[in-house]
Amino acid sequence: MGHGVTERWNRQAAEQALDVLAFNAKNAALARYWLSLWDGDTPPARSALNPAHMKEMLPGVAILDCRPDEELRCRLAGSALVAGAGIELKGQDLVALTPPAFRRQRLGRSSQVVRGAMSRRHQQYRTRTGEDALVEDIQLPLSGVGEDGTRSILFHADWRPLTLDRRMGEIIDGFDIAVGAEFFSLVSI
Repeated sequence: MGHGVTERWNRQAAEQALDVLAFNAKNAALARYWLSLWDGDTPPARSALNPAHMKEMLPGVAILDCRPDEELRCRLAGSALVAGAGIELKGQDLVALTPPAFRRQRLGRSSQVVRGAMSRRHQQYRTRTGEDALVEDIQLPLSGVGEDGTRSILFHADWRPLTLDRRMGEIIDGFDIAVGAEFFSLVSI
């Protein structure tokens, strides 16, 4: 398959991952929908996703395109993600938008997902009112590999602009992309 991307998926491992990673309610609902679209031991393709079945989650949904260890681009991003970043994310190189100290971690996390894992990450942010907001985001692999080795990821963050009311430029100090990242393998050994 090239680029270190697996095709040895395992639906039973994906089901187990949902229990082990214990996503919050919104992320669990999206992950259950994603799991319902599996074809045997193959995760859904991007084309299988139906926005009407993800209505409540759409503001926090993104489709990411990853070439393992090389590139991470945003194919599309929901309104909450765009509001939080303060810029249009569609087409953006997400590694370039990441503070230099955390670029390897960001690309590494997504590379691990396209190689056959599911990921959950927790991040704490301080709002303008001084309150702490805990954000959980997940990355779920999608099937299919482009000619250049690109594979897509279904991403969702559970926050909306009311809980994260600062733009990325305002919260960059203290930004720690690696806080609480967890992975669960979805491949057959």
